[in-house]
Amino acid sequence: MVNRFPQNICGKPFSYHELEILRKIIEEHPTETRAGISRIACEIFDWFSANGNLKQMSCRVALLKLHRAGFIQLPPARSAPANKRKGITITFLSDPGIPIVKHASELGPIAINQVCTSHESRLWNQLIARYHYLGYTPLPGAQIRYLVSCNEGLLAALSFSASAWRVSPRDWEKEFPEIMKNGGFDVVIGNPPYVRQEDFRQSERVFPT
Repeated sequence: MVNRFPQNICGKPFSYHELEILRKIIEEHPTETRAGISRIACEIFDWFSANGNLKQMSCRVALLKLHRAGFIQLPPARSAPANKRKGITITFLSDPGIPIVKHASELGPIAINQVCTSHESRLWNQLIARYHYLGYTPLPGAQIRYLVSCNEGLLAALSFSASAWRVSPRDWEKEFPEIMKNGGFDVVIGNPPYVRQEDFRQSERVFPT
């Protein structure tokens, strides 16, 4: 709950000074969308991700929290949130291709391309909706997606997104005794969605790669 300042929201420190700047941005751009307000705020606050892109998703979440707490008044939303829109439309773009049955060393150059255009985004969404065993759900927070391909066609659709801001406590010493005994994990990577392998049926435990 946002109720006092300064406060860290979505990884960004906010004080009453930042609040005044946000109110001025909204006042000076009365016809701007929420996405536009977020973009302007990112540029003014110098809020960029490691790859140099504006952290618009984190900024929009922060602005929405401030709006709901009554500290700023965002313009009315012009479209439904992504997770409330209709499901993914499946087209021929994601139709199965000819199976590629080769060792990785025989594939030649492998390209890992970041999803940047709307066309690439639609293709990525379709692939996940059609072939991921959990189907498609919007990624939380800041995210980055990739399409992996070789000369013979697409190989994979990858994604990474922000870790949860809050998680239930867990007993690391009890759950990972050997790892914790040796100093713990070197790094922990959020890879949504997470599913326990014990929950799979036996027939689901073997996947083609």
